Amino acid sequence: MLTRTKDAFIYALVVVLTAGMLAFVVGGMLLTSPAVNAATSTFSISGTTSPKAIYKGSGFVVKGTVYSKYRITGLRAGVRTADGKWVSGVNAYAKPAANKYSLSKLDSKIKFGRLSAGTYRYAVWVKNEKGISKYVLSKTFTVSYFSTSNISAPGTLNTGSGFTLRGYVKSKYNIAYMKAGIKTLSGAWKSGHYVIASPNAASYNISKINSRIKFGNLPNGTYYYKIYVRDKYGIGKYVISKKFTVRAAAKTTDSSVPAAGGKCLSYNQSVISAIGAQGPSMCAIYSMAYCRAVIDGHFYRYYYTSSGVKKSYSTYRSRIYNQYGYGSSWAHWSAAKGISTYFTTSGSCYRAALYQINKGRPCILLVHNRYSGNTHYVALIGYRAGTTTSNVKISSFIALDPVYACKKYLYSIYTGGSMRYTNSSVHQLITF
Repeated sequence: MLTRTKDAFIYALVVVLTAGMLAFVVGGMLLTSPAVNAATSTFSISGTTSPKAIYKGSGFVVKGTVYSKYRITGLRAGVRTADGKWVSGVNAYAKPAANKYSLSKLDSKIKFGRLSAGTYRYAVWVKNEKGISKYVLSKTFTVSYFSTSNISAPGTLNTGSGFTLRGYVKSKYNIAYMKAGIKTLSGAWKSGHYVIASPNAASYNISKINSRIKFGNLPNGTYYYKIYVRDKYGIGKYVISKKFTVRAAAKTTDSSVPAAGGKCLSYNQSVISAIGAQGPSMCAIYSMAYCRAVIDGHFYRYYYTSSGVKKSYSTYRSRIYNQYGYGSSWAHWSAAKGISTYFTTSGSCYRAALYQINKGRPCILLVHNRYSGNTHYVALIGYRAGTTTSNVKISSFIALDPVYACKKYLYSIYTGGSMRYTNSSVHQLITF
C-alpha cells in the first residue's frame, strides 16, 4: 500500500507485467510505458526480394527467410491491393511449425503474371505459437501496361512512296519517353527517320510525328517500323515492331493498246451484294473487299490465316472492319495484299490503272466526291469503249462503288448535270 504524509510523499514502486507492457504505480498513480515491442523482438526477415515496377504478365522470383523466436504457426506471402485485400491467386499460405521459413517455397504459388495494371503491396505476414502476429514486409510496387489503337504500319512500299502514320499509344501510367520511327535490320535507328518525344501523358497521338518520318526518302531494302515507350516508373517496351519493304515500283504501263470496245473484269454480283455497301468512312476497306472478291472469286465471313488457322466473323462487315481496318475504318492495304502508290499527275495514275485492268487485275482509285467534298475510294474493274492511254481520264472507268455495292460507270453518275466524282488532288492507286 502507498501512503502519503503531511510533509512528504512516500513513494512505492510496484512493477506489474501485463501483456508486454510495463505498468508503474507512482505516488498512487498508475503510469504505463511501452515495453520493447514483442512482435519486433520476436520476428525478423532477411535476404528478401520485392518488386518495384513490373510489366503486366511478368513474373517475379520470391526469396527470403522469415525467423521467429517461437514456432511459426501461420505465414502468408503475396500481393495485397491498396485497400489491404489479398489478391486471389497471387498469395500463398503456409503452416511451417518451425522457427524459420524460406519464402522460396511459395514462389511457384504466387502468380505475379495474373495481376492487372495498377498499384499493389507485396507483403509477408507471420504468426507464432504465442499468438503474436506481424507484417514483417510490406512494399509498394506498380504493374505497368501499354496498348495501341488504330496504329497504321507499312507493308510494302514503292520507292519514293510516302506512308501516313496514325493511331494512339496508351499507358497505365504517364509516358515519360517515346521513340518511334525506322530501324535497319541490324537494329540501328535509321538516321533522320525517327522521333523522340516526352509526352508526360497517358496517351500519345502518333499522327503528331507523321510529317517527320520520311518514308519516301528510304532506299530500297527491308526495315522495321518501331515504337518504343517507357513510363514514369522506368518500364519500357516496344509496342510496335513491323517489318516492311521498300522496292522499285512495278511496271505500271506498257505499249499494249486498250481494247477498242472497252473492258470489264468478270465478277459475281451476288458476292458483291452479300458483302454489301459501306458504312460511314468505310469506302477504302470495302473497296479492298470488292477487289479480293474479283480476284479470288469469293469472299466469305471466315478466312484462313497464313498459319492455316480458320477465323470466323459474325458478319461480312465485321470481317472487313477487323481484318482490313484492324478494328477501325482506316485502310491497311497490305492486309488485302495491296500496294499503295502515289503519282505526280492524274494522267500517270490513270494510265497505271489501265495497265492493271488490262492485266486482269482490279485496283482502287482515290477520287474526289463532289457531293460531300470528301475523298472517296472506288474499286476499278474496267474502262469504257474508246479509252486509250492518251485520252484516259476519270470518266473512262467502270467501278464497283462502295456506296452502291454494284457496278457503276463513273461518267454516268450525274447530279444536276455535274459528274459526282472528279480528280483527287492526291493521285493514289492501290494495286494487287
